[in-house]
Amino acid sequence: MDEAVLGKVTALKVHGVKKRGWAGRGYRLVGGVSILLGAALFAGAFRTARYGPATGLSLLAVGILLMLFGPKLEEWFPARSKERADSTKSVAREYAEALIIAVLLALVIRTFVVQAFKIPSGSMLPTLQIGDHILVNKFIYSFAALKRGDIIVFKFPQDETRDFIKRVIGLPGETLEIRGRQVLINGVPVSEPYAVTSDGPFARAGDRDRLGPIVIPPDKLFMMGDNRDHSMDSRVWGFLDIHKIKGKAILVYFSIRSEDIPFASIPRGVVYVVTHPSIIRWGRLGTLLR
Repeated sequence: MDEAVLGKVTALKVHGVKKRGWAGRGYRLVGGVSILLGAALFAGAFRTARYGPATGLSLLAVGILLMLFGPKLEEWFPARSKERADSTKSVAREYAEALIIAVLLALVIRTFVVQAFKIPSGSMLPTLQIGDHILVNKFIYSFAALKRGDIIVFKFPQDETRDFIKRVIGLPGETLEIRGRQVLINGVPVSEPYAVTSDGPFARAGDRDRLGPIVIPPDKLFMMGDNRDHSMDSRVWGFLDIHKIKGKAILVYFSIRSEDIPFASIPRGVVYVVTHPSIIRWGRLGTLLR
């Protein structure tokens, strides 16, 4: 091969590498911004009415994926790589593509895969503590059947703008009865090692000790909190439509004694947690929910 031809080939190769280099930088930049923004939302440094820790977790996942695999996309799609090498596409367009991919991945993860929730009350004590942050599997019931004992997040029947979390106690078609705080399904006592009772106030007198027998309609569930005397559940608001389920709670990924934080301001609260790590319930991190 003569020197002129060799020079042209070398120039094309260098040109192609340069273009792919800008694409790789675009994915890394968008990935880094996604991680920073996701970490801020996740930690509660700021939030809006629509975006909070759940969105932050999705952005963190997307950022990590882009940092790890974004620069390799052109290697996986050689035809696309050649088109980029031969084009005069601007750097701004490369960054725009990376940003669009990040947004789409975040939306897919949050909508169909997993979502994060924070536990604000004690209705599921001792299984879930106030200040627990949990992950909810949003697609599991597309492949698996609901079971008694599953802990699920759902739209509150009386106000669907709010999310509730309770345990599945009664399934469609079953006959449920509560007799002396003992739950019976089809006349058989149910073993509930997770349930706790006390003599504290309850939403409606007597409901904790007796109910039914009642037949659970098709496509309905009977839900109860583990903290039986401090839970507003199906004993108060009735059956849950299975189409209102958001997903199954699977894991505690973070937990903090939020009631011990002396500041109402979120930024000051975050600083307090960083400087007082003992406020974090380290032993609960990674707890599987059953």
